[in-house]
Amino acid sequence: MNKKAFTLLEIILVVAVLGLILTVVSLALFSKQAGIRDTKRLSDMKALRDAMQVVKNEKGSFEPVLCPLTSVNLCAQVGNSELLKYMTDLANLRDPKNVSIPCSVANCGKDACNYSFVSILPDEFQVMFYLEKGAPEIGGAGCYLLTEKGFKKQ
Repeated sequence: MNKKAFTLLEIILVVAVLGLILTVVSLALFSKQAGIRDTKRLSDMKALRDAMQVVKNEKGSFEPVLCPLTSVNLCAQVGNSELLKYMTDLANLRDPKNVSIPCSVANCGKDACNYSFVSILPDEFQVMFYLEKGAPEIGGAGCYLLTEKGFKKQ
């Protein structure tokens, strides 16, 4: 009686091919997730820019937002911030990776960091944020500044 069975080499080959397929699928999925997070980041920054512009239009300056120069979501703790009137979900405005480290020149670009005010002056403001992949309209991965005029690569 002749038994049919797989050889060890055939089994190893099948496992290796499956491993390669899983690796490719995982990398594609990871890349897609990074793009989705970047889309969320840009959407958050556009909403913040719009709210900041309303404050300037209503009060004549960006300064009444009264936000500390740290993570944007911490501005929700400033009870008399004008920004809270136009962004009621300000406490939840944070990087989609849910990191707590505020973006700064020293740490931005290594990995995701939380959206952070860098400056707030009467006629201008800057918020630093990180993009994993980037976006065609503004550039590749890295640190960016949101300003009253739009996005600027850091």
